[in-house]
Amino acid sequence: MILGAICAIYVLDYYYFILLKGESFGSTLFFFLSIVFLIVFMFLLVFTFNFVSYTVHINESLLKSLKDSFIITIGNPLISISICSLNALIIYISFSVLTFLIPFFMGALIALISFAGFYMIYLKVVLMNETRSGYLRSV
Repeated sequence: MILGAICAIYVLDYYYFILLKGESFGSTLFFFLSIVFLIVFMFLLVFTFNFVSYTVHINESLLKSLKDSFIITIGNPLISISICSLNALIIYISFSVLTFLIPFFMGALIALISFAGFYMIYLKVVLMNETRSGYLRSV
C-alpha cells in the first residue's frame, strides 16, 4: 500500500514532467532531469524488490522491514544496479526476442534475479553479525 502510493506519486510526477517538457525546458535541463528520474525509478524498483523479499522471508514489523530494505538497497549499490540491469535485460529480451517467455518465465526470472541479489546481501549481513558477535564473545 505504501509502495503503491509512492509509485503512483512518482508516475504522476513523471507525467507532469513530460507535460512540461514541451513548454519551457531547455534540452540540457530536460536531459539532466530525465537522468534523475531514471535513477530514482531504478532505486524505487530495487527497493520494492528488496522489500518484498524481506517481508516474505523475514518476520519483522513493517517499519523495520522498510528500514532494512532501504539500508540493503543503499548499502550495496553495485548489487542494486546489477539487479536492475539484469531485470531490464530480461524484460528487453522477453519483449523483443523471445516473446513466448512473457507468460511463462519472465516474472519467475525477474523474481529469481531479485531474490538472488537480496539473498547475497542478506548472507553478507548475517556473516558480519556472526563474526562481530563471535569477536565480542572472545574479548
